Amino acid sequence: MKPVGFVDKLPILLAIFVCLFSTSRSIANPTNQTVLYGTSDATDTKFEFSATVSDEGKLVGMEVNGSDGSKSVYFLSAINDTNGGVAVTKIDGRTVVKMRGLNIDPNNGGEIEIYFLRNGATGTWGKMQFELDRNGNTWEVYVNNQDGRRKINSLFFRANRFLGKLIGIEKIIAN
Repeated sequence: MKPVGFVDKLPILLAIFVCLFSTSRSIANPTNQTVLYGTSDATDTKFEFSATVSDEGKLVGMEVNGSDGSKSVYFLSAINDTNGGVAVTKIDGRTVVKMRGLNIDPNNGGEIEIYFLRNGATGTWGKMQFELDRNGNTWEVYVNNQDGRRKINSLFFRANRFLGKLIGIEKIIAN
């Protein structure tokens, strides 16, 4: 067997370099487009959900910024992870809101599920689905329910309380 030298590896190294260079160019200067605002009666913190977009307008991830100064960045590969997606909100170390993509395409978007802890005592979860769609160079969020398909700009996370104590999120209202 002939030993493999640097010259033999050169085509592979060049191919890897070209792939890395073309990928880094497309996400070199990503921008954020605010797609949703979030509020809740369980906390004073307001949230801004943004689509992180490459120079070509492709979706590369999501960013969530809180009015309390918190910031979370999620790459599309993590959102599309079939093992549960990403934790968006934690309280006292416990995940209370998760986001998971259903094979979101970076060019066109797709469906996103938001899971929310409905009752922390029993461990029950609720779920809401919406669509993140590309409209030209703009990304927009839609819900599709009994009222039909409509564009939304905000989510309200209604607190679930028992005897005055917060135990979870009762439901999410899309506006």
